[in-house]
Amino acid sequence: MIILHATFLEREFFLWGEIPDKPKTSVVKKSRNKSDLRFGPTNPKPLQYDAGVEKLSSVLKEIGFDFKVIKKSTRLIIAWLPTLDNQPIPSSPLIGESPESVKEATLAPWKVTGFRLPLERAVEFLCRSKGKQILGQGIIVGKDLSFWAAALRFAAAFVTRGQFFPDISEIHGISLAHWRPIFSGFDSERLSKLGKSMPAVARALSLKDTSPPITSPIHSSQVL
Repeated sequence: MIILHATFLEREFFLWGEIPDKPKTSVVKKSRNKSDLRFGPTNPKPLQYDAGVEKLSSVLKEIGFDFKVIKKSTRLIIAWLPTLDNQPIPSSPLIGESPESVKEATLAPWKVTGFRLPLERAVEFLCRSKGKQILGQGIIVGKDLSFWAAALRFAAAFVTRGQFFPDISEIHGISLAHWRPIFSGFDSERLSKLGKSMPAVARALSLKDTSPPITSPIHSSQVL
Protein backbone atom coordinates (compact mmCIF):
# COMPACT_ATOMS: atom_id res chain seq x y z
CA MET A 1 0.00 0.00 0.00
CA ILE A 2 1.23 3.47 -0.85
CA ILE A 3 -0.10 7.01 -0.84
CA LEU A 4 1.42 9.00 -3.71
CA HIS A 5 2.30 12.64 -3.13
CA ALA A 6 3.56 15.23 -5.57
CA THR A 7 4.63 18.84 -5.83
CA PHE A 8 6.40 21.33 -8.06
CA LEU A 9 9.64 22.50 -6.48
CA GLU A 10 12.10 24.89 -8.10
CA ARG A 11 10.26 24.38 -11.41
CA GLU A 12 10.67 20.60 -11.17
CA PHE A 13 8.03 17.96 -10.52
CA PHE A 14 8.67 15.48 -7.70
CA LEU A 15 6.80 12.34 -6.71
CA TRP A 16 7.18 10.83 -3.27
CA GLY A 17 5.19 8.37 -1.26
CA GLU A 18 4.12 7.15 2.16
CA ILE A 19 3.96 3.47 3.03
CA PRO A 20 2.98 1.81 6.35
CA ASP A 21 5.75 1.72 8.90
CA LYS A 22 7.43 -1.66 9.19
CA PRO A 23 7.06 -3.39 12.58
CA LYS A 24 10.10 -3.12 14.80
CA THR A 25 11.71 -6.56 15.00
CA SER A 26 15.01 -5.66 16.59
CA VAL A 27 15.94 -3.98 19.85
CA VAL A 28 17.10 -0.43 19.36
CA LYS A 29 20.15 0.43 21.41
CA LYS A 30 19.98 3.62 23.40
CA SER A 31 22.45 6.28 22.45
CA ARG A 32 24.93 7.44 25.07
CA ASN A 33 25.08 10.83 23.42
CA LYS A 34 21.97 12.86 24.16
CA SER A 35 22.59 15.03 21.10
CA ASP A 36 21.95 11.97 18.92
CA LEU A 37 18.37 11.89 20.18
CA ARG A 38 17.59 15.40 19.02
CA PHE A 39 16.61 16.38 15.53
CA GLY A 40 15.43 19.52 13.82
CA PRO A 41 16.32 21.95 11.03
CA THR A 42 20.02 21.13 11.40
CA ASN A 43 19.59 17.36 11.58
CA PRO A 44 16.49 16.03 9.76
CA LYS A 45 15.89 12.30 10.02
CA PRO A 46 14.69 10.00 7.23
CA LEU A 47 10.90 9.69 7.30
CA GLN A 48 9.95 6.24 8.59
CA TYR A 49 7.03 6.17 6.12
CA ASP A 50 9.14 7.10 3.09
CA ALA A 51 8.40 4.81 0.12
CA GLY A 52 11.95 4.94 -1.25
CA VAL A 53 13.28 4.45 -4.77
CA GLU A 54 12.45 0.76 -5.24
CA LYS A 55 8.83 1.12 -4.14
CA LEU A 56 8.22 4.22 -6.27
CA SER A 57 9.79 2.52 -9.26
CA SER A 58 7.68 -0.64 -8.83
CA VAL A 59 4.50 1.44 -8.49
CA LEU A 60 5.17 3.23 -11.77
CA LYS A 61 5.69 -0.11 -13.49
CA GLU A 62 2.55 -1.55 -11.91
CA ILE A 63 0.35 1.23 -13.32
CA GLY A 64 2.00 0.93 -16.74
CA PHE A 65 3.87 4.23 -16.60
CA ASP A 66 7.00 3.62 -18.65
CA PHE A 67 9.82 5.59 -17.06
CA LYS A 68 13.37 4.34 -16.65
CA VAL A 69 14.77 4.95 -13.19
CA ILE A 70 18.22 6.52 -13.21
CA LYS A 71 20.29 8.03 -10.45
CA LYS A 72 19.62 11.58 -11.64
CA SER A 73 15.89 10.95 -11.30
CA THR A 74 16.00 10.73 -7.51
CA ARG A 75 17.21 12.92 -4.69
CA LEU A 76 16.65 13.32 -0.98
CA ILE A 77 14.43 16.31 -0.29
CA ILE A 78 12.96 17.82 2.84
CA ALA A 79 9.31 17.36 3.77
CA TRP A 80 8.04 19.65 6.54
CA LEU A 81 5.42 17.53 8.26
CA PRO A 82 3.27 17.80 11.41
CA THR A 83 5.33 16.27 14.20
CA LEU A 84 4.55 15.46 17.82
CA ASP A 85 7.05 14.15 20.37
CA ASN A 86 9.69 13.76 17.65
CA GLN A 87 7.37 11.50 15.66
CA PRO A 88 5.87 12.39 12.26
CA ILE A 89 2.08 12.26 12.01
CA PRO A 90 1.02 10.11 9.03
CA SER A 91 -1.37 11.63 6.49
CA SER A 92 -3.81 8.72 6.78
CA PRO A 93 -4.75 5.96 9.26
CA LEU A 94 -3.83 3.58 6.44
CA ILE A 95 -0.19 4.55 7.00
CA GLY A 96 -0.05 4.60 10.77
CA GLU A 97 -1.82 5.57 13.96
CA SER A 98 -2.22 9.27 14.71
CA PRO A 99 -2.26 10.77 18.22
CA GLU A 100 -5.66 11.57 19.70
CA SER A 101 -4.85 15.28 19.64
CA VAL A 102 -2.59 17.09 17.17
CA LYS A 103 -3.10 20.61 18.53
CA GLU A 104 0.45 20.72 19.88
CA ALA A 105 2.01 19.34 16.69
CA THR A 106 4.63 21.49 14.99
CA LEU A 107 6.24 21.39 11.55
CA ALA A 108 9.54 19.54 11.48
CA PRO A 109 11.82 18.54 8.59
CA TRP A 110 12.04 14.91 7.47
CA LYS A 111 14.08 13.43 4.63
CA VAL A 112 12.06 11.75 1.88
CA THR A 113 12.95 10.27 -1.48
CA GLY A 114 11.89 12.58 -4.28
CA PHE A 115 11.37 11.07 -7.72
CA ARG A 116 11.93 13.72 -10.38
CA LEU A 117 9.88 13.52 -13.58
CA PRO A 118 10.59 15.66 -16.66
CA LEU A 119 7.79 18.17 -17.17
CA GLU A 120 6.40 16.42 -20.24
CA ARG A 121 6.19 13.13 -18.31
CA ALA A 122 4.78 14.98 -15.29
CA VAL A 123 1.93 16.22 -17.49
CA GLU A 124 1.26 12.65 -18.60
CA PHE A 125 1.28 11.38 -15.03
CA LEU A 126 -1.05 14.12 -13.82
CA CYS A 127 -3.48 13.36 -16.65
CA ARG A 128 -3.59 9.75 -15.45
CA SER A 129 -4.35 10.92 -11.90
CA LYS A 130 -7.13 13.42 -12.71
CA GLY A 131 -10.39 12.60 -10.95
CA LYS A 132 -9.05 9.32 -9.50
CA GLN A 133 -8.69 8.19 -5.91
CA ILE A 134 -6.64 5.10 -6.75
CA LEU A 135 -4.32 4.24 -9.64
CA GLY A 136 -4.14 0.54 -8.91
CA GLN A 137 -4.53 -1.96 -6.11
CA GLY A 138 -3.22 -0.29 -2.96
CA ILE A 139 -1.99 2.77 -4.90
CA ILE A 140 -3.78 5.81 -3.48
CA VAL A 141 -3.77 9.32 -4.96
CA GLY A 142 -2.80 11.83 -2.26
CA LYS A 143 -4.62 15.13 -1.85
CA ASP A 144 -1.64 17.06 -3.22
CA LEU A 145 -1.36 14.88 -6.32
CA SER A 146 -5.09 15.27 -6.89
CA PHE A 147 -4.75 19.05 -6.55
CA TRP A 148 -1.98 19.33 -9.15
CA ALA A 149 -3.97 17.18 -11.55
CA ALA A 150 -6.89 19.61 -11.18
CA ALA A 151 -4.54 22.59 -11.63
CA LEU A 152 -3.19 21.07 -14.84
CA ARG A 153 -6.68 20.68 -16.24
CA PHE A 154 -7.44 24.30 -15.38
CA ALA A 155 -4.25 25.49 -17.10
CA ALA A 156 -4.88 23.29 -20.15
CA ALA A 157 -8.14 25.11 -20.79
CA PHE A 158 -6.21 28.35 -21.34
CA VAL A 159 -3.85 26.66 -23.77
CA THR A 160 -6.80 25.24 -25.72
CA ARG A 161 -8.40 28.68 -25.99
CA GLY A 162 -5.12 30.43 -26.76
CA GLN A 163 -5.75 32.69 -23.76
CA PHE A 164 -2.17 33.81 -23.08
CA PHE A 165 0.45 36.29 -24.24
CA PRO A 166 4.27 36.27 -24.56
CA ASP A 167 6.23 37.53 -21.57
CA ILE A 168 9.75 37.59 -20.12
CA SER A 169 10.67 36.86 -16.49
CA GLU A 170 14.01 36.94 -14.69
CA ILE A 171 14.80 33.76 -12.78
CA HIS A 172 18.07 33.50 -10.85
CA GLY A 173 19.46 36.37 -12.92
CA ILE A 174 18.53 34.77 -16.24
CA SER A 175 15.86 36.25 -18.52
CA LEU A 176 13.50 33.58 -19.84
CA ALA A 177 10.75 33.93 -22.44
CA HIS A 178 7.47 32.20 -21.64
CA TRP A 179 3.72 32.40 -22.11
CA ARG A 180 1.59 34.08 -19.43
CA PRO A 181 -2.11 33.16 -19.10
CA ILE A 182 -4.73 35.91 -19.13
CA PHE A 183 -7.21 35.69 -16.27
CA SER A 184 -10.41 37.72 -16.26
CA GLY A 185 -13.99 37.50 -15.02
CA PHE A 186 -15.11 33.99 -14.11
CA ASP A 187 -11.62 32.58 -14.72
CA SER A 188 -10.17 34.87 -12.03
CA GLU A 189 -12.74 33.61 -9.55
CA ARG A 190 -11.97 29.98 -10.41
CA LEU A 191 -8.25 30.63 -10.06
CA SER A 192 -8.77 32.21 -6.65
CA LYS A 193 -10.76 29.18 -5.46
CA LEU A 194 -8.07 26.86 -6.83
CA GLY A 195 -5.34 28.68 -4.90
CA LYS A 196 -7.32 28.54 -1.66
CA SER A 197 -8.01 24.83 -2.11
CA MET A 198 -4.32 23.88 -2.25
CA PRO A 199 -3.65 21.36 0.56
CA ALA A 200 -0.74 22.16 2.86
CA VAL A 201 1.09 18.98 1.85
CA ALA A 202 1.29 20.33 -1.73
CA ARG A 203 3.71 22.99 -0.47
CA ALA A 204 5.45 20.96 2.25
CA LEU A 205 8.66 20.23 0.34
CA SER A 206 11.87 22.23 0.23
CA LEU A 207 15.43 21.64 -0.92
CA LYS A 208 16.89 23.15 2.25
CA ASP A 209 16.22 22.32 5.88
CA THR A 210 16.75 25.83 7.26
CA SER A 211 13.12 26.96 7.32
CA PRO A 212 9.73 25.58 6.30
CA PRO A 213 8.04 26.71 3.07
CA ILE A 214 4.88 28.81 2.98
CA THR A 215 2.22 27.02 5.02
CA SER A 216 -0.68 29.49 4.85
CA PRO A 217 -3.10 29.52 1.88
CA ILE A 218 -1.26 31.01 -1.05
CA HIS A 219 -2.31 33.65 -3.54
CA SER A 220 -3.83 32.28 -6.72
CA SER A 221 -1.02 33.74 -8.84
CA GLN A 222 1.41 31.33 -7.13
CA VAL A 223 -0.45 28.24 -8.38
CA LEU A 224 0.21 28.54 -12.12
